[in-house]
Amino acid sequence: KGSKSQSVLEITSADTEAENDSHVRKPKKKGSRESTSRKKTLKEVTCTRGDGIALEAVLFPYQRDGRSMPFLKVAAGRLIRAHFQRAKRFDLDGLREEDEYQAKMPKESIINDREYYQEYNRMKAKYGKWAQEWPECTDPQKFVFEEMGIATFLLLLWKKTNPTKKPTFVDLGCGNGFLTYLLISEGFVGKGIDMQRRNIWELFGKDVGENLVLEEIDLANCKYEGVDWVIGNHSDEITPYLPLIAQRSSPMTHYFVLPCCFWDFGNVKFQKSDPKIGKYATYLKYIRSIGEDNEFVITDELLRIPSTKNWAHVGLAKGTAAAASVKALPRLGDA
Repeated sequence: KGSKSQSVLEITSADTEAENDSHVRKPKKKGSRESTSRKKTLKEVTCTRGDGIALEAVLFPYQRDGRSMPFLKVAAGRLIRAHFQRAKRFDLDGLREEDEYQAKMPKESIINDREYYQEYNRMKAKYGKWAQEWPECTDPQKFVFEEMGIATFLLLLWKKTNPTKKPTFVDLGCGNGFLTYLLISEGFVGKGIDMQRRNIWELFGKDVGENLVLEEIDLANCKYEGVDWVIGNHSDEITPYLPLIAQRSSPMTHYFVLPCCFWDFGNVKFQKSDPKIGKYATYLKYIRSIGEDNEFVITDELLRIPSTKNWAHVGLAKGTAAAASVKALPRLGDA
């Protein structure tokens, strides 16, 4: 009472099963209705649809100057719509996708949502402290939780494709090494390789630090015999070479690649762009074609990570038990 205060949006998202967050994006379905009233003072933002599902953001008083309000209103609107779209995917049991849903992305994933979020929440509880202790200049909220999301996906993928033993890996262009740290900490044997040493490597402890290697990668000739998985996580110039490196390493070696910047062979930028789908999707299809041309079974995976570049390819060597364990999934762009 008597204090000068502004209202800011506080949004709480809860999952009755696991109390988790969501980064899933899906297109709007015909017949559903979303409303965000700009005429109101934004005491609430509500999304509703005909069958009773509703999400609401409520404004609470908070000591703050008013200049941040436009940003908060926009951010809150985007966030609540994202959660609304996720809610539309499921029935009350939380698992069945709507029959009428049509999208440009595969409708299935190697890993189901409930399994993923249970594992992600475990990882978040175990390693989330790094978001407060991050020594790098990069944004910890992005890198820590993004890498945890990728690690969660890989842990569950490897449990499915390598059920009898934990696979080995090499993380090429590992950067800050946090993904390598997470995987080794979870009991996997592997190493991360990069051309530049990072200060954070020294903080991961001896077991991880000795497996973070400063090394020039000979993209045209390198191979990693005895390694089960080759990883390229935002691997820039290495990205188009990942399938070739995996193939050279052994007939049993698979790969995981998360393309980001558009690089082609010969350390040059990828220039093509199909106007119907955009440059990003054009590049993803190009990287996929390299894997297919080199005898890999490819699945397109939309990762649950806080990034706009969140499409990954899982390349499974043909004729292996791993490839047989994963049924064929729709490609990116299939209806």
